[in-house]
Amino acid sequence: MNRPAPIILALDASGEACSVALQCEGARVIDRLSLEPRAHAQSLLPMIDEVLSEASVDLQQVDYIALTHGPGSFTGIRIALSVVMGLAYAARLPVIAVSSLDVLAMNAELPSLVSGQCLVSCVDARMGEVYWSVYKVLSGQLRRIDDYAVSTYSDFNDAFKALLDSESNIIGVGSGWGLAQIDIDDAVHTNSACFPKAVKLLEYLACTKDLSSCAQEASEIEPLYLRNEVAWQKRNRIRTKDL
Repeated sequence: MNRPAPIILALDASGEACSVALQCEGARVIDRLSLEPRAHAQSLLPMIDEVLSEASVDLQQVDYIALTHGPGSFTGIRIALSVVMGLAYAARLPVIAVSSLDVLAMNAELPSLVSGQCLVSCVDARMGEVYWSVYKVLSGQLRRIDDYAVSTYSDFNDAFKALLDSESNIIGVGSGWGLAQIDIDDAVHTNSACFPKAVKLLEYLACTKDLSSCAQEASEIEPLYLRNEVAWQKRNRIRTKDL
């Protein structure tokens, strides 16, 4: 007898958008999305209340809480992590943290991709840099084949040119591909308008065979910043001074 699908509450606040999704009753998904800038702190909890209420699910009935823990907006990541910790402690729930770059990669329409095809998630990291990672379609699923990275525009362009020497028909997703400083080859099909979303986080988790092996205590979850926080604060002070 098959076990019922777990009830998962998913959150994303790693970028300018903010979203919540609840997987309940098998394939049923209820979600909310806010595109209001700098309003994550005000939006997350009300959206969580809305999806739980619509599904008639209590927090104590949830099996897992999932979130994107970076890279992305320092403020958004901290807000989401704080909300998740509060909920997880209150209901004693396990937490699953997933990279926003992995979730972003799920915007590619997997059924239309051929085996061995390459995909690059690339996000505008501001301050002349991008966050990025490389994936391949293997056994019908997207697999990350390299570490997450933060690079200057020129370093990313050099790395991407090297990738083009061994790959063709690459797909690019994320806001980084919309930057004028990023070189886009004719072999690349890009979607710079897509972004990580809680519903895509649920799709990512649906490809995970054993969720329990990915779950952690809330106290064990750490932000995935990539960029050194001290350096970020220093650069931010310099930019503020120059204004």
